Amino acid sequence: MYEICFIDDTIPAASLQILNDRERLNKSNLKLLLKDGVSWSEAEVRSLVDSLLSDETTWKVSAFIHPEFYLNHVEKEDYRPDIIIYDWEYAGGSGDPATTLLEILQTTFVIVYIYSGADHETQIQSALEGTELRQYKDKRLFVLTKEADSHKKLIEDAKVAYEKNFSFRFGNCLRKATIKALDRILVDLGSHDIDFVTRLLSEVETKETDVKGFIVEKLRHYLLESGSLQDTLRKIEKFDDTSINEFVTFLASKMTDIINSIEFEGHLQPSTQKYEEDSGISMRLWAQRIYYLPSDNIVRRGDIVQERSTNRCYLVITADCDLARFWDKNFGFINVIPLYNCLHDSQAIKNKMLITRKEDQLKNTIAKIRPKSLTGRIEGFSEGPFICPFLGNRGESQEYIGFPKEITSIKIEAPVLPEGAHPGGRKSVRLLYSHWEGYDRIATISEPFLTALVQHCINSISGCGTPDYTPIVIQVLNDGLKGSLLGGK
Repeated sequence: MYEICFIDDTIPAASLQILNDRERLNKSNLKLLLKDGVSWSEAEVRSLVDSLLSDETTWKVSAFIHPEFYLNHVEKEDYRPDIIIYDWEYAGGSGDPATTLLEILQTTFVIVYIYSGADHETQIQSALEGTELRQYKDKRLFVLTKEADSHKKLIEDAKVAYEKNFSFRFGNCLRKATIKALDRILVDLGSHDIDFVTRLLSEVETKETDVKGFIVEKLRHYLLESGSLQDTLRKIEKFDDTSINEFVTFLASKMTDIINSIEFEGHLQPSTQKYEEDSGISMRLWAQRIYYLPSDNIVRRGDIVQERSTNRCYLVITADCDLARFWDKNFGFINVIPLYNCLHDSQAIKNKMLITRKEDQLKNTIAKIRPKSLTGRIEGFSEGPFICPFLGNRGESQEYIGFPKEITSIKIEAPVLPEGAHPGGRKSVRLLYSHWEGYDRIATISEPFLTALVQHCINSISGCGTPDYTPIVIQVLNDGLKGSLLGGK
């Protein structure tokens, strides 16, 4: 179904007192105007409205009698038509038609048909060749002659645009998915006051860019989680999970620029007020900040996967570029770091600690564990281990600990080729969960946490560093610094 909007002053909205002719006229309003006794000054316009209204499976019809009413409505309301039927004669008599049309075309994506009689053809073509409108001609701006079968041409053109124009075909779906994503973010953040949100996003100092960055990142996640959006996009030939992922990432980059240009009313300042926080809400919001769950089939760096047969969890650290050509670059081996459930695998974690500790030291060591960030050093451990907090799995929120130096590989068999196919066909095959039998994704770590965590793991594995000073050198340096900074030995 296509949303079509008339902008035409010949629609006799003023003839019925029950209608507000400054607002959008919906289907019911227009049907009232088509009844006997209501006079239309142009029979062609009435005929076209009547034809479109009679085909409710194809068209959802609305109308405005003035372009300013349309522009005001678009600015205030969530209204985005696919097609506009624009009355040229009216525009020509009330201002510069090129300026008005340009504003409509630049305000939102829409295909515009200039609706006119043959006597205005020369004037219209001259305007379409002007500097302002030439870029839209035959792309988003067309001419529809006032004829008896105008509605048939609209249907034919709409089908062509549906097949060839990406924004026309998927614009509404993308808008709905984006609005739903924003609503989810606002529902989460709107349950708390500004002080709580600013403290959530930054312990020390909250800038508007922190909040905006959070919103954009979650928008990207929710779009990737939108099954309906992905199902719609897959209808495009050769538009697979990889293309969808890249497209959503592109959208997110554009959203970043747009949202960063928005000025919040007032400034966000961290609160100095002390109050008791709800730990459950904090856990849930931090989990939403750290993780997301894409609805596609792509294996990504940062995925946390679970083996069905053992319930063991792993963090995928193989680079995305390697996953995109998995069997050509990795020969079927995916690099992962085992994650231990701090509740169910507690004994295995304590056994690692007991390698270099006595049993009676264990309780004191565990009591010192106070992780301050995803990659911060855990007190009581050497450098490297990290904790993934509040990870939702099987309806529970639990903590998992990973030891980067325990990195391992899992072999994934290459897909079976059709009989007679060349093995080179596997070179560009991306790893999907349909290839990785027996494993399910339970979450994916989001940015800015993912890049920092991967780098943390790589640094821990590589062990780059310098030799420690001997005790006597440490003492000499300590004494010298004290003397220099404190003014005495």
